[in-house]
Amino acid sequence: MKYFPTLVVDDFLKDPIVLIDYAKTLNYSYPEDFRYPGLRSECLSRLNYNLFTHIGDLILSCYGIHHGFSWKASAYYQIIDKDYSIGWIHSDSPSVLTSIIYLSDNLNSGTSMHRNTKFWESIKNDDIKKSYYKKMSENKCYKINQSEIDAVKENNEPFIETLNVKALFNRMLSFESSEYHGANDIHNFDDENVRLTLLYFFDEINVQNNLYPLSKI
Repeated sequence: MKYFPTLVVDDFLKDPIVLIDYAKTLNYSYPEDFRYPGLRSECLSRLNYNLFTHIGDLILSCYGIHHGFSWKASAYYQIIDKDYSIGWIHSDSPSVLTSIIYLSDNLNSGTSMHRNTKFWESIKNDDIKKSYYKKMSENKCYKINQSEIDAVKENNEPFIETLNVKALFNRMLSFESSEYHGANDIHNFDDENVRLTLLYFFDEINVQNNLYPLSKI
């Protein structure tokens, strides 16, 4: 059963430049298992707990959740530069809700939502994906090869795009983490720009009387 609809909220933050300036002061690292592209900061809950809780509450307020609730989440700034290719379609399970705040100015570097047309098939070529992301971290001049391109296509083939969300500056996209999705045009940057996002992965959301947004319909 779905509890949260997919939301797109424009002009989400009152002063997004403050978050961008803060992002520039942080340290970033590649994941040890290379399961995603680019670099992430340390969890925002450890860096600035007040900011972490404020933005988390703000995201849930967009669902009409204002009181009688609690949540657990992790949140990270993520940087992806122009040298990465198209993204692998995936889900963020076992998290409950995923939220993405776009903080760079490149409309085409957004996110597409997808539906699996072959429900018996699982995500493919995860090992090839991790190997490619690892190579990219070690060599910025590395270019995706044909076997890796074929691996992306094989993984993405069972899916049809149902929604294409542009990366409008200061836009927030939120969706149930079990929904399949993928980054768009993450290679489409110039030398001066990167794809900067702030990501929230809600692992638990407890609402008074279990009145989740879609349970009211």
